[in-house]
Amino acid sequence: MEKEIEKRIMEQCNIRQKVLIRLFPKTFVKVYHIGRMDVINCILKSDDIA
Repeated sequence: MEKEIEKRIMEQCNIRQKVLIRLFPKTFVKVYHIGRMDVINCILKSDDIA
């Protein structure tokens, strides 16, 4: 699963960014998961309000 996330992030990156992702893949995967959880929590909050 981590390789799929890495590929998905790298689709929109330039050469310098790809090098950073190759050097620190676990950091980028953690950030990806944190962002995903934030989006889901925001969606759930908006459903409760409506």
